[in-house]
Amino acid sequence: MLNLGRPTAPPLPGTVVPIDNALFADGDTMPALSAVREIRARLTSPHPPAWQERWELACWDLMHGDFSTARGVVADFRAHTPPEFQDQSAEGAEILAPGLLEAWIAIHGTSANDGAMLRHLDSLAATGRDVSSIEENTLLLGRLFSTLGQPERALKALRRVTHFLQVPYARSTLWLARARAAVAAGKKAEAIEAYRIYLALRSDPAPRLVPQRDSARAEVARLE
Repeated sequence: MLNLGRPTAPPLPGTVVPIDNALFADGDTMPALSAVREIRARLTSPHPPAWQERWELACWDLMHGDFSTARGVVADFRAHTPPEFQDQSAEGAEILAPGLLEAWIAIHGTSANDGAMLRHLDSLAATGRDVSSIEENTLLLGRLFSTLGQPERALKALRRVTHFLQVPYARSTLWLARARAAVAAGKKAEAIEAYRIYLALRSDPAPRLVPQRDSARAEVARLE
């Protein structure tokens, strides 16, 4: 239903899904806000949030201009690898998630950044070794490259996700991001195709997503 633009109640229990849906799949923000409050309340409790919950909270705060949570999450990860990533680390695989937070902080912060860190992460993503949260990682790479004014690199990252997953849960969001990156990169035919796939999926979205769909329709008409 998220792909159709008609998000319903989160399909899985817990706090991660509603935040993920809101950040990466145009999901409803109200369940996400409730989940954010729940995770934040547990930060100082005897039963603190799991790594994935803290990562989602860091992304949420970064999206709203607060860097402090992400800095803390990255520092903790570097000091103590979470149990769910220890096997990958032991095999020498570099985990994308903390690096993406670091790149996000650098690009949107006050320090200059030439994208070297982001290009390194993109090269790691291209190997397909770290397939955890691949849709989210791909969308973040695309968004951050776009922020740097590098639409060609954004487009390359966004193209790649379909090689790993046949039906990404954020399919509509990915196609819209790919269409916009293609426009910025001057790839007219690819942009039109991506917009058409997005519009086929989002032909009858929820009212709050109608402006997004109508904007895509107008862009296709302009390009054709």
